[in-house]
Amino acid sequence: MFVALVLLEKFIITNIDQTSVGVSCYQNSLSLPVILAGVAFGGETECVTDFQLLPFNYKILILVSGCLGCLLSLCYISLNQLMSATSVTIAGNINKLLSAVVGVAVFSSAFNMNCVLGLVLCVYGGYLYSQAGKSAPIEPPQEDEVDLLTTEVDP
Repeated sequence: MFVALVLLEKFIITNIDQTSVGVSCYQNSLSLPVILAGVAFGGETECVTDFQLLPFNYKILILVSGCLGCLLSLCYISLNQLMSATSVTIAGNINKLLSAVVGVAVFSSAFNMNCVLGLVLCVYGGYLYSQAGKSAPIEPPQEDEVDLLTTEVDP
């Protein structure tokens, strides 16, 4: 499913006459109704009142986190316009790997070898797939070879 979404996103991004900033803002604005629906249906509406009770420093940190998320989205869209869908998938897998490692270090959660092996296999498989289409370039024939091919032989 993830690969299908990456390919669809790549198709839309390359065929829309829009800048990276425009596409990023459009995607970010589309995520807002999904987030609000999740908050409403999940019964998490008290988070709005909890946010109002937070100290000002925490509110600034949340705002900075949101701005950094928007910048990350802009970088992702810019990368998606420049690179192939396979490269974007590999970069996403590496991002997941780094996030998992940082999450283990920061939150001291359990991290087993199955997780590491799965992430490494995903990255390696994506790398192999991206290299599969890259074969040695076919050299054009030399002039003397062309002459041999074009001359007629009398029987």
